[in-house]
Amino acid sequence: RESIRFLKNYAGKRPLLLIAALLKPHAPFTPAARFIDPNWQRSIKLPETYGKVDLASVPAYIRARITKPNQWTRLLADPERARKRLAMYYSSVAHVDHCVGEVLDALGEAGLQDDTVVAYTSDHGCMCGEHGLWDKTVFYESSAGVPLIVRAPGLSRAGSVCPAPVSQVSLLPTL
Repeated sequence: RESIRFLKNYAGKRPLLLIAALLKPHAPFTPAARFIDPNWQRSIKLPETYGKVDLASVPAYIRARITKPNQWTRLLADPERARKRLAMYYSSVAHVDHCVGEVLDALGEAGLQDDTVVAYTSDHGCMCGEHGLWDKTVFYESSAGVPLIVRAPGLSRAGSVCPAPVSQVSLLPTL
């Protein structure tokens, strides 16, 4: 809402940089009810590696994260609770998608969609039960890999994908 308000008040008056920092999908996963699909919890499949990690084959830090008796490892060792957490996580992602869409619509309403660089990214991923891990504390792909989607006027390679790792270090100064 604040990003949309900002666009309505300042769009077109001068060049601008807007950072819409969304809190979700961080825990606790409490999306608005309209984004919760009651079928997700029944239909979600747990990751292939859920509950199947050979603890002797992983580094000590990873082993400790999996076996450390904290609230998440106890609760989410139950597959039904793990599915519920994933359903709420995906519902939170759906909520974020909706919010991003609203900001893009406001950009269009302000007449700036053809004159604005839009970058979508994140600060970390979520393990979502892979390797028995949750949240963001390891350098596995699900935690360290984040989206970086750029839409720019005149970008001739629209829809292309860069398979190489990229750094976000220069993103903000570049924008």
